[in-house]
Amino acid sequence: MKITPIVLCAICALCIAFGVGRAQITSEHKYHADSLNIGKLWLLEVDSADWRYVYLTGTSNADTISVYTLAHQLEKVIPIPLTPPKFAGPGYPGLRLEYFARRLFDLDDQYEYLVYTGSELSPSTYIFNESGKTVFSCDSCQPSYSEWTSGPRNHDAIVSTTSGSKMLMTFVTKPVGYQEVYSLPGNLPGAMQAFRAQSGVTSTAENGSGSAAAFPNPASKEVRIVYTLPAGATTADLVISDVLGKECKRYRVGSAFNDILISPGELSSGTYFYSLVSEKGRSEVRKLVVGK
Repeated sequence: MKITPIVLCAICALCIAFGVGRAQITSEHKYHADSLNIGKLWLLEVDSADWRYVYLTGTSNADTISVYTLAHQLEKVIPIPLTPPKFAGPGYPGLRLEYFARRLFDLDDQYEYLVYTGSELSPSTYIFNESGKTVFSCDSCQPSYSEWTSGPRNHDAIVSTTSGSKMLMTFVTKPVGYQEVYSLPGNLPGAMQAFRAQSGVTSTAENGSGSAAAFPNPASKEVRIVYTLPAGATTADLVISDVLGKECKRYRVGSAFNDILISPGELSSGTYFYSLVSEKGRSEVRKLVVGK
């Protein structure tokens, strides 16, 4: 049968109508709150390329943090060691979660988080770890922000992760509200470009052997090395040598992530040189200074 332009247009219209050949947005998981609190759900990068769903809820006010993996499996429930406060004013709860991360306020493997409570005129700020230990506290203080916002500063409604892009939507329904996570078919454009530019990491087009950059440099505590693998490579070795050329450390890195965190104690004080080594060759050798 001869396909005329009219028939071709009709076929294209049917394909569009039935979604043939088009990526779909699908519901991935639903988080239910209790009957007295809609709850707050965020998708946070709690550590380098380590993502968690963080759900703040409670029976009378926000007093519990539930942590879920990207597969929506409950990892742990963290009670906030404060008496649930009264509301500070219309629309402003008396307790606000501002940061939730690992190795931000401490360098161990526990989660730490910052909350502040009270009103704008009488606030108090606390940093707790997941065991309930107070890492920091101060009265009559609050994070220095120019305006009130709805959640932790390291979050957004649409986030690109190592498991694809996620979109979080809030539904206010009666009698119970809920929030739902959607998987998006694409990625946010330029999600890592600003991070790489700040660190001095080149793209694979500029350097066929990949690239790596350490910061802070000089470093006194942990060192984060951001890297880009060569085009077509899925793994490489990050090699660190001393001033005499003797290899001190070698880390296997892959395409699932784009940086590695070297903890304090892994490198003693001194001057080092590092590069990315793969089957495509060796990237530019750069200097790293570590001081205690």
